Amino acid sequence: MIFIASVDERSEERIEKTQSGNLTEIIIYQKTGRNDWVKYQRKRKTLLQFAREVGVEFDIIHGHVLFPSAPLFSFVSKKLGVPWVFSEHWSGFHEEFRPTINSLKWRWIMDAAKTAKMGFPVSENLATAIGNVLPKSKLRCVPNVVEDVFFESIQTRQRNSQVQFLHVSTLDEKYKNMRGTLEAFSKLKNAGYDFHFLIVSDGDFSGAKKWINEFDLTDRVELKGPLSPKQIANEMAFSDALVLFSNTENQPCVVLESLSLGLPVIASMVGDIPNLVSHDKGFLMPAGNVEALHESLTKFIENRSNFSRTEVAKGTRERFSKEAIARMYSDAYTEILGRE
Repeated sequence: MIFIASVDERSEERIEKTQSGNLTEIIIYQKTGRNDWVKYQRKRKTLLQFAREVGVEFDIIHGHVLFPSAPLFSFVSKKLGVPWVFSEHWSGFHEEFRPTINSLKWRWIMDAAKTAKMGFPVSENLATAIGNVLPKSKLRCVPNVVEDVFFESIQTRQRNSQVQFLHVSTLDEKYKNMRGTLEAFSKLKNAGYDFHFLIVSDGDFSGAKKWINEFDLTDRVELKGPLSPKQIANEMAFSDALVLFSNTENQPCVVLESLSLGLPVIASMVGDIPNLVSHDKGFLMPAGNVEALHESLTKFIENRSNFSRTEVAKGTRERFSKEAIARMYSDAYTEILGRE
């Protein structure tokens, strides 16, 4: 696997190479400049160079996310004479959440994307959005993968009167709606319910801190992070439910991780979430409807004994483990390459 990481002009360019079994990983830290065209030229030269120097004949190229790298994947594919495919989880294929992009640049990238043999969106919802932009592309849904730690048997806490809620995200307000989330929790507090709400993030906590004060939740909400996957798994084991009141999602890994550990999910009906969270695994509500979130939180508190961790986790390993996702990709590669 070859990955090019951009670094600023003050950083040192370097190459890191690791070997794990039959997997070789090369990370190239490269100064790419500020101009998009210069970045592209440097990256494609470097990628092609190392693809040729790594000492193996590639059968297929698997790119991660089309924007903005599709022209890079297409170029190297042509030069090496091998097909390429892509994985996709970008919300920008949904027009309402697409950032402002130069029309010529967008067309250049999407024209390159048309040369891919197959694409692997993480959800049916995203597949539809990609199909609207690339109607002739062959698409096959492959879910996000869940780390092994979320399938391990972790000691869960005994239920007590205080309900433990958990939120894990980047806290990007455009997508995650933390203000609306905390407003719903303020209603829950005012109704007299006893709860603790832990917010875990590797992002900017400033907005969350402001709204915690605004809604008088300093005695109910805790901020923590960043945390490792193992630490997040431990927090999930200690919690009663995950809360994700997003404006948009495709297939959020945190929902898959929660379900894999048997943690019920309270979330908005966006992206692939309705296909993941059935009535026996949590509660769903329309995005942006604070009162509906408040009602769902209340229902969960009053009915949490009805949720079984074993039932919530049922079937997740078969769908989202590394082995399950590897089989899906292997079958697709075999089909593309025409092998038995």
